[in-house]
Amino acid sequence: MDKVDINKKIDQLLQAVKFWLKRYPFHNIVILMFLAPVGYLFPLLFPMLGYLSVSGMFSAVSMAPALGWPAVLDWWPVLLWLLAGILFLFLSYRLLSIRPREPLGLAISEALAPQLFALIDELQVIRGQMPIHRIIVTDRFELDIVKTRSFLLPVWSWNTLVIGLPLIQMMPPNVFRAMMGRKICQHSLLRNPLLHWLHQLNAAWRQYYACVADSRAVDMRFQAFFYGAYSMLYAKLVEPVARLDGLSADSYTLKVVNDEDIVESIEYLFVAGMFIEKMFWPKLREVARKQRNYELFPFATLAKVGFSSLAKLDINGWLKKEMTTGSSPRWGVASMPVRMGGLGHDEIYELEIASESAAEFYFGQSLVKVVATIDRYWQKHTIPQWQALDDKERRENALMATLTAKFKSRDYSFSELRQYVRLAWKLRLRPALKLLFKMFFLTRIRLFRKPAVATAA
Repeated sequence: MDKVDINKKIDQLLQAVKFWLKRYPFHNIVILMFLAPVGYLFPLLFPMLGYLSVSGMFSAVSMAPALGWPAVLDWWPVLLWLLAGILFLFLSYRLLSIRPREPLGLAISEALAPQLFALIDELQVIRGQMPIHRIIVTDRFELDIVKTRSFLLPVWSWNTLVIGLPLIQMMPPNVFRAMMGRKICQHSLLRNPLLHWLHQLNAAWRQYYACVADSRAVDMRFQAFFYGAYSMLYAKLVEPVARLDGLSADSYTLKVVNDEDIVESIEYLFVAGMFIEKMFWPKLREVARKQRNYELFPFATLAKVGFSSLAKLDINGWLKKEMTTGSSPRWGVASMPVRMGGLGHDEIYELEIASESAAEFYFGQSLVKVVATIDRYWQKHTIPQWQALDDKERRENALMATLTAKFKSRDYSFSELRQYVRLAWKLRLRPALKLLFKMFFLTRIRLFRKPAVATAA
């Protein structure tokens, strides 16, 4: 059996396991109940080994002979236990000194957005809801409550409400209110404690991995290897549970939000997400690449043309197609027909694009400052990456054009080939290396031609 057949068998096995877990979610929950504590217990490995080493040292001391020569040579087990105890206790100290990083974004105070804080106070009427300690705005299309542990052990945590600026810019106030209500209700500990616990642990394991992934120390690499593999496995197993948790949150939100606004929020989330991911960002990327225009202000632009652009599209046609397709567009989120059915709706509502965005309503006069800050943050972190990718693409295109012309003319030397090979290897450009291979073996090379310098713009 060759490698292709083995990979095919593995893919078939994974698909069968995934189908089985979706068909029998109860079995999946049972598996996760035994798997989830492993992530908590693993950081305790070094403290436990340190305790055992110290206990072993005292036991070895009690059985060791009296000090003297040559009886002192029989004290080597005590020395080994002592060294092991010092090592494991030191590694425990390093592990406990790690502080998970809180989500990055623009921190929002009550003075900056009083309407937003009033909305949160209004929605926090369900028992068992987690307190929100911090609110930030990011440049991504998202809305979430992120639990950040103070240590790698689940002792204490801080809850951060993460609001994506493009999301709140593309939502009417009533729709954003429904989305906020659902998110707060989803994180209620009394709604469905088991589903909530299993679901939110997925983010915890990714957070643990991020804490240790950048370190080159041996002990941290060991932790990173474990949490990298563990978080990938857990994410695969918990996805069906996350969908059940989301459906439970949809129903629980009816305690604070009417069903029509919840349905409208599901529809708006889909069409706005499609517009942002499939149209807005690709169009902006095309402007940067083809026109070499990197003076971009995406969120100021979105504030001006977001709703008007969305109104020109066949968004209700998108919704009808999505209702018939029945696919799930995001990880851990049930499909639109399933979510609608859970709320007692079999048909979509015809959407009419609003004139006022939730960003304007909840940020008020502070919106200009928020947009300008997130635009600067986006430019600082994204534009250099785009420029590097575009420069690399232009160099690759120039090299391929040069090699193609040289290959057709058969006019090059060994010296030129060496320079072209070095440049193609530096760019990791496989098509150029293949073409150079042909140029070396299939063409007549002029050995005594004066070498020319290979350049690529």
